[in-house]
Amino acid sequence: MAAMGQEGEDVDHYEVLRLPSGEEGAALSVEQIEKAYRTQSRLRHPDKRPDDPNATADFQSLASSYKFLRDES
Repeated sequence: MAAMGQEGEDVDHYEVLRLPSGEEGAALSVEQIEKAYRTQSRLRHPDKRPDDPNATADFQSLASSYKFLRDES
């Protein structure tokens, strides 16, 4: 399930959260999505990567994808 990102590019929200796409991804529960988000947010938080200039944008993309996938509608 790809959606348009902020800069207009296609974003695979499942890929951002390191989850399977397609039918397998669509069958994931909200709890599984939340667990993947928590795991990735711990690994990719800007405080954990102070030398990475893209860490904040990456983390914001992660949060945006989580919000998108968490919305059941």
